[in-house]
Amino acid sequence: MRDSLDHLQAHHGDFASFRDVMIETSVGRFGPIWWGVWDQHVRAEGPVTVIDLGCGPGMLLPQLRQRLPQARLVGVEVQPVMLETAREVAADCGAELVTADLAAALPLADGVADVVVAVMSFHELQFPPPLLDEVFRLLKPGGIFVLYDWVKRPLSAYLGDKPLSEDLLQHFREHCLFSTEDLTFLTQRTGMSVREVVGRRGGNFAIIVAEKPAG
Repeated sequence: MRDSLDHLQAHHGDFASFRDVMIETSVGRFGPIWWGVWDQHVRAEGPVTVIDLGCGPGMLLPQLRQRLPQARLVGVEVQPVMLETAREVAADCGAELVTADLAAALPLADGVADVVVAVMSFHELQFPPPLLDEVFRLLKPGGIFVLYDWVKRPLSAYLGDKPLSEDLLQHFREHCLFSTEDLTFLTQRTGMSVREVVGRRGGNFAIIVAEKPAG
């Protein structure tokens, strides 16, 4: 766990500021396109279980509660500053919060989840692919996985008019490691089938919806 925390600290530095940014930008992440994808593919209702991997400050949890009043909602997070806010948010909306490192086996049972989401957390891992195997393990047969993350683009497009610095280049390495096709391939190789891929914000991000086979 310490290795992941050190990696996150090197990547983000001031986590209080990063937490605030995550809160401020959550409206854009979980806007009409996100919920349009959700309504089309997830269609969860009743006493389902939804797990948010790398929930950060927990901004998705109360929105899920509004839509799923009977659901078991579980947020998973490891970073202490994020957890401070996430604990308050989870308590307010009746969600559970699990302190766990996404780089390791998660303390959750096999086949426990109807839906698993990972929003802007996959790229944060030093070696991300095993997380997809954990997603497959956590999902019930027929369960849905929604991955929302950065995807590869040219350095010129990533930089825009910003000067190239060592820190920005490190962010580029992490944010632009995988293409949309790479993420699709990595998801499919776990045994999940990809239902849809949605590009976001001029190709900076992608939402990938996948399903664990029903039988």
